[in-house]
Amino acid sequence: MTGGYRAAVLKTTNFLGIDPDRVFANELIHDKNGNFIDLDWTIPLWKPQGKTDIVNQVIKNYRYTTVIIGDGMTDFEAGKVSEMFICFAGVIRRERVANKADHVISNRSLMACLPLLI
Repeated sequence: MTGGYRAAVLKTTNFLGIDPDRVFANELIHDKNGNFIDLDWTIPLWKPQGKTDIVNQVIKNYRYTTVIIGDGMTDFEAGKVSEMFICFAGVIRRERVANKADHVISNRSLMACLPLLI
């Protein structure tokens, strides 16, 4: 789940073998010539609580343990309905978010989160 754009995110998630149906990202709408028209406003990520809405949907539909890893307040808010929120401060550290996190990872690699997930 990201507030980024699906077309860009799918490059990474495909590489990682993540099913595209389990990728939640904003979708840009283009015309037949590839020109940008609008954002798909049916995807809730543009709303202040959009990530939280999606986490609640995932919890309801899949019943997995949920862990949110992020660096912003919308990630923290979504993390409040999950089992754990990990602040990823490897690129940018936002003290307001880090102070509220269950764990803070300052390493530039997301691999540093792995011991917390197993």
